[in-house]
Amino acid sequence: MHKFYFNDCLPLNCSEQQIASCLNDTLSEYQTLKTKYNNDIEGVISSKHANEIILNNIAQLSSLQDSINALSREMKRYAFAVFTKYPIESYSEISDEDDLIENSYYIEIGDTRHNAFHIKIAQENNGILFSLALHEQVCENNITVYDKNNVTFSILNLYGKNINTSCISRKIQEQNIAKADNWDKLLFMMGKNIYHSERFKKGFDNVSADIQKVIINHFLKAKQRNGITPFYADEDLIKDVTPDKGTSIKVYELRIFKPVAYRIYFYESESNNKIYLGLMEKKPNPKVQDNHISTARDIIKELVAISPF
Repeated sequence: MHKFYFNDCLPLNCSEQQIASCLNDTLSEYQTLKTKYNNDIEGVISSKHANEIILNNIAQLSSLQDSINALSREMKRYAFAVFTKYPIESYSEISDEDDLIENSYYIEIGDTRHNAFHIKIAQENNGILFSLALHEQVCENNITVYDKNNVTFSILNLYGKNINTSCISRKIQEQNIAKADNWDKLLFMMGKNIYHSERFKKGFDNVSADIQKVIINHFLKAKQRNGITPFYADEDLIKDVTPDKGTSIKVYELRIFKPVAYRIYFYESESNNKIYLGLMEKKPNPKVQDNHISTARDIIKELVAISPF
């Protein structure tokens, strides 16, 4: 789960229109991430209720709830569904509150220092800030926070621009991959539209984690050749071993020599960008290997037949 924290370190001299516009932008980009990662993201944590978070001290005080009320009907409904997690202490692990207070964490916006106590809590919980782009120093992919001794740390920051959201998305992907098992890492690295046989999955599961990593790294090496297609046959790393060359469905062989010789049989369709993982076996003698290739061809044909167009 990736936690988002509302950044209440903001300049308080912006108009209500500016605040509502920036809130709409960041909320829209948050919605994009929520759509992409779904169950990995759930709501925005805030220090207190939206009507208690002051965003503007010009004339009459204006709160986060006031800014939400200024949004379109659809976005207002979405915002009220998002800002339900408060106070921050109920949704975060806090190691030593006295230490957090003692260190006097702050961020700088213009000439003003803002108390970053809540941002430090977000950082300790591997959180991502939900910020309003009301100042250029808030429009950074990472916000720098200082303590009383000028020791710094940074925290990921969503501020409502497409290019920033792409950066946050990449970081979320990296974190998801780091936590994933080797099978999910393989599928993620290879891309979309991956189809595999039960026999391939069983073969992958039955080898050691070290061998699994070697397989992943060999496919990654193939992808980094930057060819016409990610996994084209070059007769070196990947070889075309299709038994009957006239057929439209090919059998490719990813060749692994160390620490154990393995052959991975698959097919990459250039017409629809689908990849079919058929079979993986230790390299045997040539006659048995021919049988493996024929078996892989039959498995791949079946995968092609049952996969959606």
